Amino acid sequence: GAEAEYAVTGPISAPAGTTLALGDGATLRWVATEPVQSQLASSVCRPGIEVVGGDFRLSGNGRLLGPSSGSYVMNEIGILCLGESASAMRAGFTVSDGVEIAGWGSRALALQFVSDVLVRGIKIHDCGYAGMHFVSCRRGQVHSNSVGAIGPGTSGNAYGISCSHDSRNYAN
Repeated sequence: GAEAEYAVTGPISAPAGTTLALGDGATLRWVATEPVQSQLASSVCRPGIEVVGGDFRLSGNGRLLGPSSGSYVMNEIGILCLGESASAMRAGFTVSDGVEIAGWGSRALALQFVSDVLVRGIKIHDCGYAGMHFVSCRRGQVHSNSVGAIGPGTSGNAYGISCSHDSRNYAN
C-alpha cells in the first residue's frame, strides 16, 4: 500500500475496546505533546496515545513517531496505559505485528497496574529514558521485539525493557 504520514498535535484517547491497525508504511507523527491529568511516579504525563479503557490493540507495519528524538522530555510517552491500583487493574493491552515506536522524550510504552499484556514483534528506538516500562503489571508476554538507542536522559540511566513494581504504594 501507499505510505501515508499524518501530523498529530495532541494526545489521542483510546477508550475500552479500541483496535488500531496501521497500514503498511502509515506514520502518525506527533508535532507536539500536551500534558494530561494522568500521572506516572507523581509526574504529569505527555502521552501520544493514552489508553483509558481495557482491551486495547495496536498492530501493523506503521510507525508512531514522537516529537523529541535525541532529547529528554520528562514523561513524554508514546503509549501510556494506567490502571487505578493493584486491585483495580486495567485488563488487556496488545501492541504487535511490526509497529515501530520512536522519538519519544521519555518512554515508548509505559504501563502501570495493567494485566494481560502482550508486546510482540515491534521495534522501539530513539527514546529518552526507556523503551518499555512496566510497573506492577500482571500476566504479560514480551517477546520477539527490537529495542535500541535509548538515551540521552538526564541521569545517565537508560532502560531497554524495565519490569518493576510501584514501590511507593507497595503495601497496597
